[in-house]
Amino acid sequence: MADIYAQEEVQAAEIRKSIVRQKLIGMKKDVTSLLKHYTVNESNNSNDSSTGNDDDKNNNFKKNFKNFWHLGIEYLNSKYQIRRTRGDGNCFYRSFLYSYLDNLLDLYNNNHDNSCSCCSCSRSAFDNKKKAEAELDRITIIITDSKHDLIRNNYSVMLFDSFLDEFLSLLSILFTLTKEQLLLVFNDDDGEESDDDDDDDNNNNNSDTNSNRNTTTTTTTASTILDF
Repeated sequence: MADIYAQEEVQAAEIRKSIVRQKLIGMKKDVTSLLKHYTVNESNNSNDSSTGNDDDKNNNFKKNFKNFWHLGIEYLNSKYQIRRTRGDGNCFYRSFLYSYLDNLLDLYNNNHDNSCSCCSCSRSAFDNKKKAEAELDRITIIITDSKHDLIRNNYSVMLFDSFLDEFLSLLSILFTLTKEQLLLVFNDDDGEESDDDDDDDNNNNNSDTNSNRNTTTTTTTASTILDF
């Protein structure tokens, strides 16, 4: 039994080590970087003794499955990019929060595709800035009031006070930051992102978060439209 626990601890340590290598929020990448995750082995198992209609149907299903995902990824690649995030149990919350603040910063700076004919994109820079300021005020009030809600529900202030103060401090300076500075705020540790994501892919410990691609230029500037 002791040997089993020791082996489990070694495995857990290896998983923790592989997770830490990944940045908390990675750099933007093309959606096509996901294609290798949906590559299906098309071997027809010709050496098996049981070949027939069932095997043909299975192989056709695999091919259709591969084509379906490849077409979907290629379509998404024309509109979006992704950022890989560290799969440490907080990946969803971190991805959502970073994307939310990054998009809000875009709105404040009016970094949207002006050629878009939709209502949100056709607003003037002044209107967009006012809209971003109003949204920041709204979410700041909600976060501030959440402290009282937690206390009323018998949560100890020590459990959340420092995190709450840090988050409110970030909100208070959000519109003074550049997008690069915001990314640095979220990457306040020593995680390293590999160029090909091979280390991350082997462990399947990453999540992906989308940000819209500016389709009118050849740049990779985020151009997500918010609709508060």
